Parts: sequence; structure tokens; C-alpha cells
Amino acid sequence: MRRAVQILMELPAAVSRNRKTALFLWAVSLFFITSFLFLEAAQSRLEKKRSAASSFESMRAEYEKGLQSAGVLREKLASAGSSASVLDAVQSAAAEAGVKKNISRLKPFEVNPARGFRQGGAEVVLEGVNIGQAVSFLYGLEKGKAALVTDELKMKSSFENPDILEVRARIRLISKE
Repeated sequence: MRRAVQILMELPAAVSRNRKTALFLWAVSLFFITSFLFLEAAQSRLEKKRSAASSFESMRAEYEKGLQSAGVLREKLASAGSSASVLDAVQSAAAEAGVKKNISRLKPFEVNPARGFRQGGAEVVLEGVNIGQAVSFLYGLEKGKAALVTDELKMKSSFENPDILEVRARIRLISKE
């Protein structure tokens, strides 16, 4: 009986210890679950930020490429004289590429003027050229002394001979006023 009384006397302390242990285990579990959810959310945010940073890096590279080409355009604008004509520039590029005889149409068009700049436009159609000649012509446009911008470019091959192309382009010449 003495043993039973002793057990009954220790029972509230044992229950109290078990409650404390249960409460401690519950708090630890809650801490780990909360930490896991926090880390999962942080990892998701980190992935979104990495994606945004990657997108930003590609935009930065594109911007730098644009600045480089703008630098070339700026140099061309500074060196081009006021007598330059878009028709002359296109014919010069075609002559350098050896496709001047393939020009079937070279027609000027009006371009809305920009403040401080004069622009002239031309529609050009090359017929009966191969891909190498077309690329040489486009390279000549880009590397020429005039500040030319190709707004539209279409290449079409014929069904009878897929190696022969028709090239249509809308080209603008930009010069300072």
C-alpha cells in the first residue's frame, strides 16, 4: 500500500513532466514545420529572383549590343555628307555585291522626319540572286559609309529553282540636317 500511495503522490509530477515533454515536442515540431515552410518560400523567391536576374542579364547584353551599333551609326552620321542619297547608297552596295544588274525596282518613299535628322527611304527589289549575293548586298548596306537602316527584309525563293531568290527591302538613310 505504501508503494501505491507513493505512486499516487508522484503521479501529478509524472503527468506534469509528460505534459512538459509533450509541450516541448509540440513546440519543436512547430518550429521545424515553420522553418521548413519558410525555407521553401525563400527558395521559391530565390528562384524567381534568379530568373529575373537572368532576364536582366540578357537585356543588358542586348542593350550593350545596341549601344555598340549606335556607336557605329553615330560615326556614320558624323562622316556622311549632306549630299548622300539613299538611292546612291543602295546602288553602291549592290555594285559592291555584284548584283546591281539584278535590281528590278528601286523606288524612293517619304519618311517622317525626325528632329535634327533628315531621312530618305527606298524600296529595293533584287531578282535572280543566290543567298551569297543577297548576304553580300546586305553586308554592303551595313558596312557602307552611309547610315542605312533596313526596316523590312523579305527573301523568297521560287518553286522551280529554290537556289534563286527574290529579295525585297525597305531601307532608310539617316543624315544630320
